Amino acid sequence: MLLSEANIGNLQSLIGKCHQSGKKVLVHLELLGGFKPDQAGINLLKNYYKVDGVISSNLSALRYAKKEGLLTVYRVLLIDSRSLDQSRSILLNTVHRTQLKSYLLNMPASVWS
Repeated sequence: MLLSEANIGNLQSLIGKCHQSGKKVLVHLELLGGFKPDQAGINLLKNYYKVDGVISSNLSALRYAKKEGLLTVYRVLLIDSRSLDQSRSILLNTVHRTQLKSYLLNMPASVWS
């Protein structure tokens, strides 16, 4: 379950409801109100809020999340061939190739593999 319009005030309740339904919860860091995506913030998301993963275009935040054992999704905006090349280069230089999975996410629609 992707929570993209949550805030730190309602996040715990939303995550609890999702987990009760047997769903894993990912939060979109750039759209999480009242949150700072630093190492302490990521630690709080995992240990207090019990999120399962994060989505972000912030590579530093994703590195912190990965160290915490969270599922991480690197979000890129592909508007032209240059942004595609730059995103590809970042992925190939920062992520082990066996960890790469390709998805098309047409927000706010579903994910296709």
